[in-house]
Amino acid sequence: MKNIMRESIIGAFLLLIHQKELDKITVTDITRCAGISRMSFYRNYKGIDEVIYDAIGKLFERFLDELEDDILIDPVQFTEAYFEKLKENRRLAEAAKKFGSSEKIFQIILKYNRVLMEKYLGRTDLTSDELLFLHYHSGGMYELIDFCSKTDGNISISKISGFVKNICSFQDKI
Repeated sequence: MKNIMRESIIGAFLLLIHQKELDKITVTDITRCAGISRMSFYRNYKGIDEVIYDAIGKLFERFLDELEDDILIDPVQFTEAYFEKLKENRRLAEAAKKFGSSEKIFQIILKYNRVLMEKYLGRTDLTSDELLFLHYHSGGMYELIDFCSKTDGNISISKISGFVKNICSFQDKI
């Protein structure tokens, strides 16, 4: 029951974020849109910031579900799919940034990058070197997302994927 309520709250928030500016969205707006009471909202969340982080988590879950296994092998295709999904959900990413908890956002990226890495490797027991790479990669993705958001999305996905392609070819030479 709690998951259904949370899904309803997240769904309402995602609808509202496309209709109003973030700072104009209230808990009352969310509860009205979701058809629930304020008490139900506060049983599930302390505030709108928690809804945002849950919504980002759901975004990553859907992204993972939509990914085809062969895309994990090609970092350029993966990057294109990753940033296309972020572009589709730009308002949500902007909302997360306004609430300013970079540590929480990084933890979400780290969590889902780990899932991707485990899927790619076909195992869950990562070595210390793989964990180090995972943290390094997740930090790089976080910084790249942050950099792109500061440019108002003026950097094309093809430019980002070209950058990743260049990095991959550079790493192959080392």
